[in-house]
Amino acid sequence: MLGLLFLISGILNYDSVINLATILGALFVFFQPVILLVNVNRMYNNDAMLKKSFKYSFYKYHYIIDSFGGTSRIECKNLVKITELKFSFLLYISPKLFHMVPKRVFDGKEDDLEKFRQLMNEYRGHKLQSKV
Repeated sequence: MLGLLFLISGILNYDSVINLATILGALFVFFQPVILLVNVNRMYNNDAMLKKSFKYSFYKYHYIIDSFGGTSRIECKNLVKITELKFSFLLYISPKLFHMVPKRVFDGKEDDLEKFRQLMNEYRGHKLQSKV
């Protein structure tokens, strides 16, 4: 937001075409997202724990995640929402925190992918029933 403010004020300043506000605005608007992406990739590449695999086990009313940090059991009625994207399923345990199930685990297993979709629809149904 600050970058846009600098950029707009620099453009609206008719005294000179290139001024400090325009340069600062451009840096904030265009280069900050690139720097953020580079830092996130660097963090991921330097943290071995993030690269360890997870094991998901799905059941009718809950799912279990076994990871390097321990085991978690999530009741489907406690999910905030479930979203299917082109390459993954997102199981939201809060409005901004989710577990991601990549669709590549179903490569060559279209029947399993369809069963998983059905289970996610059942999870959505359990969520609606728990609100009533």
